[in-house]
Amino acid sequence: MRFEKIKVSNARLDQKPKKPATGTLQRSLRRLRSMAETDSNAAKLREKVLRGEMSANRALLELGTRKKRYAVEATPEALAVFAKKHLKPAQVKKLIEELNNK
Repeated sequence: MRFEKIKVSNARLDQKPKKPATGTLQRSLRRLRSMAETDSNAAKLREKVLRGEMSANRALLELGTRKKRYAVEATPEALAVFAKKHLKPAQVKKLIEELNNK
């Protein structure tokens, strides 16, 4: 058996280990598991996720712990189409007011 020496230049002892990414499936399942301990609705949704009937993202959206996100092209036309499709009239008025304020 051949043993190699560990080179000091290759060892990165000064770096802290990376934390897991917050948007991962494992993190979402951990959140669902901890919520399921106190919330029966979360327990039902977690079971659906584990059976593959629902995504973890959809379950967290239904529970209200994750906000729905949209990707919109940063052009005035695209923003206007998005606002008409996804915002209520009162929200559109508020948006117009905010855009007119300097």
